[in-house]
Amino acid sequence: MSKQKRILTWHANWRRPGGRWRKYVDGRALYFGHGKSPADTKSYRAAERRYFEFMQERERTTPVEVPLAEATLADICEKFLQQLLERHDRSEVCPSYFDKARCCLEDFVGCVGGSKKFATTSELDLADYRSPRSACRSPTIRASPSS
Repeated sequence: MSKQKRILTWHANWRRPGGRWRKYVDGRALYFGHGKSPADTKSYRAAERRYFEFMQERERTTPVEVPLAEATLADICEKFLQQLLERHDRSEVCPSYFDKARCCLEDFVGCVGGSKKFATTSELDLADYRSPRSACRSPTIRASPSS
C-alpha cells in the first residue's frame, strides 16, 4: 500500500517534545496545529481541516482580477473605492474623505455610464462631467443668507 502524500509538513519543537504542522503560503510559514509526533494522525487531520478553512476564506476574500481591456468604468471605480477603504482602515484617510470620494464616483459613474468600457473613456467624458452645464449634475440649491 502506498503512503499518501501530506499537504502539511511536520516542524519539530526543539525545546520540548512535539511540534507543529506547517505550510508555506506566499513565502511565509503558517502553522495550523500542534501534535505529539509526525505519526499523530488525529492532530494532522485537525490541522489539515484548519488549513482548508484558511484557504477557503482566503479564496472568498481575494478580489477577482478583471483585465483592463474588459473592465468597465464601474469596475475601476469599485476597485478604487476598495483601495481607499483599505487606506481608511489603516487611518490614512478620514471617513469624510472616503464618503466624499464615494459620492463623487457615484455621480461620475451615473453621468458617464457604469457599463462603458474604461479603455474607451476619453477626456471629453471627463470634460462633460466637469462642466457646470452638464445634464447629469443636478443644480444645487443654496440658501441665501438672511439679512
